[in-house]
Amino acid sequence: GLHIIGARPAIGKSALALQIALNAARNGVKALYLSLEMSAEDCSARLVGNIGGLSSARLMFGGRLTDNEYMRFAEGTTELSALPIVFNRRSGMNVRQVEALAYREKPGLLILDHLGLLEPPDTRLSLYEATTRNSRALKLLALRLNVPVLCLCQLNRAAASDRSGSFRATMANLRESGAIEQDADLVAFIHRPEYYGLTVDEDGTPTQGMAEIIVA
Repeated sequence: GLHIIGARPAIGKSALALQIALNAARNGVKALYLSLEMSAEDCSARLVGNIGGLSSARLMFGGRLTDNEYMRFAEGTTELSALPIVFNRRSGMNVRQVEALAYREKPGLLILDHLGLLEPPDTRLSLYEATTRNSRALKLLALRLNVPVLCLCQLNRAAASDRSGSFRATMANLRESGAIEQDADLVAFIHRPEYYGLTVDEDGTPTQGMAEIIVA
């Protein structure tokens, strides 16, 4: 089926999707991760960091590693190289190219990062029409391949504060949500209260490092 994860920029969509790919690969499922923004090197660095308990920023920009960090980096690199994860970074892809790559790689899980960067099937289409066709094509691709397709989406605007002041996203915050909602088998949002300056949640629990997955 087609599964959607939506969030505002810098909330953690890619981080969550990469962890899902890692978990799948560790269980013997080949994961094909198509990033229309990050390079394969950035994706790999993030996962090596996840495995070794190192931040990707530390690996890419932190300078010389300590002996302990280097050992964890080496262990992460060794594990990742043995896992069935394929990264592909190509900007300007359309659904037909995604489909051709998927048929060639034959993954058990296809992840697309993210829907808004897919090329429209026809440049004359409106944003709504292009999103409608792309989401429908991804749904059909999931059915033809008989594998889950996980597609990341940007939210079109900040979630308005409700009476509880939680700022949680709703379906209305998805870009062109009508088309996506019609095709998706599951829509989930990542909510991080810290992003909105909330230091505690409704129950008074500290929000530092907290992420909530909302199945909408």
